[in-house]
Amino acid sequence: MALLVMKYGGTSVADAQRIRQAASVVREHAERGEHVVVVVSALSQVTDCILKVLDAARLGNRAEAEQEMKLLGERHEKVVAELFDELNRGSVAA
Repeated sequence: MALLVMKYGGTSVADAQRIRQAASVVREHAERGEHVVVVVSALSQVTDCILKVLDAARLGNRAEAEQEMKLLGERHEKVVAELFDELNRGSVAA
């Protein structure tokens, strides 16, 4: 059987609802017995935010870099909170 590689990033993993949709597609293929590998890259707009952090740091703007880092953390924490109940959240979040 062939290997099916599925790559998700950007708007396809923009929020908890889109992540659930992607997971559903993956599950359907796996349940049919297909060999699936999933590659997940950044949530929508996260790469842009990372670039802002790097640019601010390069320019010595610590406050802006820290603010963007805070926004990155909050964005991911929000998605994790929407995807996992409180009991299981600690096993998937730093």
